Amino acid sequence: MLMKKIQQLLKLIIALIFISSCSDIDENFNNANSNTFLENFGNEVSRDFMGEIVDENNNPIQNAQVSIGNLNASTDGNGVFIIKNAPVREKFAFIKVEKVGYVSGSRSLVPSSEMNQVKIMMFSNAPVATINSGVASQVTLPNGTKVDFDGAFSDSNGNTYSGVVNVSMFHLETSNDNLSSLMPGMLIAKSDDDNLPKVLETYGMLHVELTGTSGQKLQIAPNHTAQITMKIDDSQIATSPNSIPLWHFDEELGYWVEEGEAIKQGNNYVGNVSHFSWWNCDQFSASA
Repeated sequence: MLMKKIQQLLKLIIALIFISSCSDIDENFNNANSNTFLENFGNEVSRDFMGEIVDENNNPIQNAQVSIGNLNASTDGNGVFIIKNAPVREKFAFIKVEKVGYVSGSRSLVPSSEMNQVKIMMFSNAPVATINSGVASQVTLPNGTKVDFDGAFSDSNGNTYSGVVNVSMFHLETSNDNLSSLMPGMLIAKSDDDNLPKVLETYGMLHVELTGTSGQKLQIAPNHTAQITMKIDDSQIATSPNSIPLWHFDEELGYWVEEGEAIKQGNNYVGNVSHFSWWNCDQFSASA
């Protein structure tokens, strides 16, 4: 029921984007210098935002760093922030939040000319397991979702990393009551066919974060992959397709990008990925 409400809202958003700005889109696409995905969402404007940043128990998170474009703010003791005159698109705003000890949060939305209110829920990035480089390893969550690593890792500069790897892992299932507050951005993706925004129907999201012994961020080594196995929510098993596109979330721009596919094996989707942040098993919503 929650997923249907989210998809219906997103379909309405997409419809409003094209009803109100079709001529602007045509002009943008005729301009060779403006042929980018975000041009679909209109011109740059200034908008005001007020939001609440909380943890999974709805407790306020103080001193979280919130950014919209080039503007920044910190949350107060109630987890509240205010940013005015933020540079956004007429029909697309992307809010990012960071706090030590938590996975970075975000929200994408269609901003109004009034004060825009948003709630973002963050979850801990505490490791669920430690593994070692140079050997194949498997990390499994209680619900059966797992990741198989081949042991090859690199640092943010692409240099080979050797040593202990801390693995933070979180499976956001579609049955989670806080799905819309926990997921990054919104269920909007870039279509490779026509460069237009599309509404997605999710079958689950997985976030994985890797860090070294000094807390440095790590990634899968170049030319290597990891295998992800994501449990399909019980309510979706009967309707889940035999294969489904894999999408990663663009943490700089705020939307989903297709990259590979996952195959249904029993009650799971299985696929290979070359890097980690958020991964999503999604198909285009039937009437998007």
